[in-house]
Amino acid sequence: MFTLDILDSYSDCQLDGASSFSFLNFASIGVLFNATQEDSMAFFCDGMLLSYFLSKVTGQKIVRVSFDFTSIAQQVFQRAESQQKKVYLVGARPAELDRFIDKLKKRFPALLIAGYHHGYFEEQQAKRVCAEIRDAGSDILIVGLGAGHQERFIRQARANGFTGVAFSCGGFIRQEAMTPGYFYPTWVDRFNLRAFYRMYREPHTIKRYLLDYPRNFMHLLAMLARRKVAINIVQSTPAAARMRILFVFKDFKPDGGVERVQRQLANQFCLDGQQVTFFIMNGDRADTAPTDTIRQIGEPCSWGVFSVLNSARSLRRIIRQQQVTHVIAAKELANLCTRLATLGCNCRVIYTRHAALDSAEQTLNPALLAILYSFYLLGHGQVVTVSNGLKAGLTRRVPWGKTRIKHCPNAVVTEQLSAKAACPLPAHLPSNYLLAVGRLTEEKGFDLLLTAYAKALSQRPLPDLVLVGAGPEHGALHKQADQLGIAGRVHFTGFLSNPYPLIKQARFFVLSSRHEGLPTALIEALALGTPVLAADCDTGPRELLDNGRLGILVKANDVEALAEGIIQALNHSDGLRAAHLEVIQQYTSQQAAQAYYHVWNQ
Repeated sequence: MFTLDILDSYSDCQLDGASSFSFLNFASIGVLFNATQEDSMAFFCDGMLLSYFLSKVTGQKIVRVSFDFTSIAQQVFQRAESQQKKVYLVGARPAELDRFIDKLKKRFPALLIAGYHHGYFEEQQAKRVCAEIRDAGSDILIVGLGAGHQERFIRQARANGFTGVAFSCGGFIRQEAMTPGYFYPTWVDRFNLRAFYRMYREPHTIKRYLLDYPRNFMHLLAMLARRKVAINIVQSTPAAARMRILFVFKDFKPDGGVERVQRQLANQFCLDGQQVTFFIMNGDRADTAPTDTIRQIGEPCSWGVFSVLNSARSLRRIIRQQQVTHVIAAKELANLCTRLATLGCNCRVIYTRHAALDSAEQTLNPALLAILYSFYLLGHGQVVTVSNGLKAGLTRRVPWGKTRIKHCPNAVVTEQLSAKAACPLPAHLPSNYLLAVGRLTEEKGFDLLLTAYAKALSQRPLPDLVLVGAGPEHGALHKQADQLGIAGRVHFTGFLSNPYPLIKQARFFVLSSRHEGLPTALIEALALGTPVLAADCDTGPRELLDNGRLGILVKANDVEALAEGIIQALNHSDGLRAAHLEVIQQYTSQQAAQAYYHVWNQ
């Protein structure tokens, strides 16, 4: 009997070993039917159909994992870049490989490339390539030679002294060399149309999908029935070592900044192999794409003392039933509910603070907040703030708890950010514009921005102003634009699920907030290389912009200063356009997850 080791998912920890990984779908699995079990190569399910089929056969959840930019390729290269691991690549034709290496260097400028070789060579040349891989001290080997051939080459490289981690990658190198962007457009990946798109772009794969898939499916079914093959599901992280993480939310607004960064943090935990559940007190549903493994719990309820107590009782039951090991609460009502629910529980709890302590949207006064955070810290939990300034402010109010008040960066910069920014601009908007993004609330200071824009416009010509977001101040802001005589120059887009093309192509980005904890949109603008102008709130912008080195800071809640800043930013916007990698690195989802692990481990 042949035993097939299938990994249930991918985890970054797999880059720290010396294993060999390949990828199976109903086309490539055919090469294994007559194979002998020669080594410990493990396989991922590279295809929705095979993943679904094996999940049904084994009764265990198996996630689709592919070596491309819709799946783990970005993670592998980012982790290699951050940990200074040397990567060697083999595959494609010489010209295709050269184009891919140029593309890789632009996308991951700090990546250490130990070497590369095209995929067209004889057996004697293969030995020399294996020796070069070994002598270059390669930590990660990525091989795209086609099913069967790439696995044999990986075995040959190991036999010649390679001791790192190896991945097969099929046609990944050739595909990515075909286009300056990503091979699979975002919409193709979102609707799981990758197979159809590949048949369109690469017609030679039509036979594979239409003939090999059904034939190999029937063959695999027959082998399973005759017990000629056994499926062994290998957990990417041992079950005993997995964290069972529960996120607690009061509600889940699709355009909420806190919700977005917490969802991205949760997705990273899933990619790390943890088990993640959302408890949403009012029964909202969260869009957890691209990860589909987050369980959601919550029932609609009204707000009040009794509903909070009822939610706390339900939450306590869930924590015990699911044996939750770690909890993260977001916003004050969720923090309070979590504190009540975890009294006497052994799980590790983090209460988070995202907003400024004197925020106008904060219904609790600072004195009451100090009492609440004292209550949170009476137990074994810890408090996490999203900026150092916010940490300092909270520590002043609760000085006795300062050793358990920590700063963790938000999970803002994800693998999908650049891909989303490459999408076309929304129709009917100008190509030359200034941009502001956020919920239309008094807190965000869009009324100040409209007045400042009108004032600056009276002094010199300006591009149009685009405001992205929805909220309770929508009507008042429209009326204000009419009264200022700038209604024809201001464009309200409403909420956009993908504002990143607008951020990427703006002349500059404006943050006019009266108060901030840590402005997510400002980090995204920095990550996309967009020049920024920001109001110098008590916490957030000054810390992000390194005291004005990375963008223009103006006095908060000051129309005159903001108008002058608009003119100054317009005069210097081209000189400020650069992606500040050294600053935004800490705001990647990987770094944010590591910061939370560190807090839990203390």
